[in-house]
Amino acid sequence: MPPLRPSLAIIALVLVTAIAPLASTARAAGTRQVVTGLNLPLFVTHAPGDPYRIYIVEKPGVIKILDLRDPGAGTINFLDITDRVFDATTVPDERGLLGLAFHPDHVNNGYFYVYYINNSGNSQVSRFSRSSADSANPASEQFVLNIAQPQSNHNGGWMAFGPSDGFLYISSGDGGGGGDDDSGHNVLFGNGQDLDTLLGKLLRIDIDGDDFPADAALNYAVPPSNPFVGIFGRDEIWAYGLRNAWRPGFDRQTGDLYIADVGQNIFEEINFQPASSAGGQNYGWRCYEANSAFNTANCPGVGTLTFPFLTYRHNNPVQPPVNANGCSITGGVVYRGCAAPELEGAYFFADYCTGFICSLVYTGASPTPYSDFTNRTAAFIPPVGSLFSIVSFGEDSFGEVYIVVHSTLNGAVYKIVPDAPITDCNQNNILDACEISAGLVPDTNMNAVPDSCDPQCPGNANGDTIVDFDDLTEILANWLNNYAPATGPGDADFDSDVDFDDITTVLENWLDACG
Repeated sequence: MPPLRPSLAIIALVLVTAIAPLASTARAAGTRQVVTGLNLPLFVTHAPGDPYRIYIVEKPGVIKILDLRDPGAGTINFLDITDRVFDATTVPDERGLLGLAFHPDHVNNGYFYVYYINNSGNSQVSRFSRSSADSANPASEQFVLNIAQPQSNHNGGWMAFGPSDGFLYISSGDGGGGGDDDSGHNVLFGNGQDLDTLLGKLLRIDIDGDDFPADAALNYAVPPSNPFVGIFGRDEIWAYGLRNAWRPGFDRQTGDLYIADVGQNIFEEINFQPASSAGGQNYGWRCYEANSAFNTANCPGVGTLTFPFLTYRHNNPVQPPVNANGCSITGGVVYRGCAAPELEGAYFFADYCTGFICSLVYTGASPTPYSDFTNRTAAFIPPVGSLFSIVSFGEDSFGEVYIVVHSTLNGAVYKIVPDAPITDCNQNNILDACEISAGLVPDTNMNAVPDSCDPQCPGNANGDTIVDFDDLTEILANWLNNYAPATGPGDADFDSDVDFDDITTVLENWLDACG
């Protein structure tokens, strides 16, 4: 029985993890424009099994793909459903295609989910299917959930699969208008506090089940662990008391959830829900706007509410720590990339109106539950373009963070980058260390450099720079492996195949040393 051998991906990950702290002297102080010329972009994300591309949601009803290895080539259309998305092409109107989430098993089933406002003005969550590597079939739509919207604004629209449970989370908005007391809102305490409506909520559903087999418009199941199953309240509700949760975000590493909620007159807020939560939190709206009483008629006791861990004002006087005015918060993501390890664990957020960008590290400590608060607005001014009307943050497969700027003709996506040049020996716009740690490129000799960039040493099949018996052992251990189009362990002649030619190459270069 051959000795057990750790996989190269694991070895590379260990090595890169060990090297990363030594290479983290650069501070992530900037942004750069990745693509522009987009039509009202709203969101950016990535698909499982598609590591080098990002997917960009445009409000009129189009999803586009951008290859990060060659962003200058521009985008291609992945899905176009403008025929069924409410035509709200003016920026002030909040309706349109708002959300996108790929099924965790997308590699095998090709499913992804969108949230849009349909031609009737209601929220529609639907499933679509990928038809090829570059496109999806508009005719593949399967309705999942529909929510009637009484007004045109406060539609929510964020969706994401929980990193720990695999369920689909959806923010719905309180139905719009102002004050959660217009037509179509609960007259006693608003939609946010009404457990008999899906408006003003964070929902959690199981899209792999179907509790409504007789209804073609409803295709989901309710997780039995949802907090209102078996008691009063809609079973789909995970949390409530939200006005218009705009771009919540899961920490992909911990599963913690950050919920930014857009305020009414004075305050913006960020709430924190730990991964261990059993759901059922009441975040206070319309009783409270952030920590301030708004309309407390018929409201529950303060002790039953969960208040935000950070707030900021719309107008003077400015409040620390933000120390800036704003009017509409844009929630973000926690940095878990590898290009800027000094940002590890930092949560980013912005304001749509004033364009400031800040970051913090949530700690849960008392009385200040965060540390490392940093206003990055000035440092993040890009060399080309501008960061204003920020509508969302997103992540690529490597955990790198992107910023989406909303504009009709010059909508753009920017990337947070370190201020030092990255090591990219194969010149594909991706940090070498990120590709190695993800197992996308081999690093046989574990020098943190892709094998394709190492000087070739004919006969050296194991990457130790000496051609000897160990190379023959390496060839036999990887016999008939094929690494096309790259190379890998045992490939002594660098032709992507491990075969008799590699043995010949070792013998021809016996005891040579290189490197």
